[in-house]
Amino acid sequence: MVSYEWRFVDLFSTNPSSMHFFQVFLLLFSISSAVYLLFKKLRFSFIFSLTYLSIPTILGTLAVIWKDVLMAAFFIAAFAVTLLLKHIKNSKLIFMSFLLALGLIFLGLCSRHNAITAAVPLILLLTHTFFSKFKLNSFIMYINQF
Repeated sequence: MVSYEWRFVDLFSTNPSSMHFFQVFLLLFSISSAVYLLFKKLRFSFIFSLTYLSIPTILGTLAVIWKDVLMAAFFIAAFAVTLLLKHIKNSKLIFMSFLLALGLIFLGLCSRHNAITAAVPLILLLTHTFFSKFKLNSFIMYINQF
């Protein structure tokens, strides 16, 4: 499945460095976004990202193309979208963000065979956040529109 995920990057460039750039960019952007959505301070998000990169084991792991990094990037991106979901007011955007986060969790699950243990808490947080935004009746009415 990882080969299919990397196929998306191959549409833009077949160079392995583009795969590496994509996974590192997705991971760092997701971490920065999640920290910003938690604390609402851009400076804190920047400092946290630099501190995260200064840890030798993290930096060594990010130096290569691994499915572990890709899985973490998808899961943290799903976590960031879930945090963003708390701030969205439009019901259509709420539903689309829910589907995006669910898709990111799915891609993370497909990256590693034992990723389910990390996905379960994310799925619980996502469903709790989603259903706290929607009352059950309004959710059923929105689904019936399709």
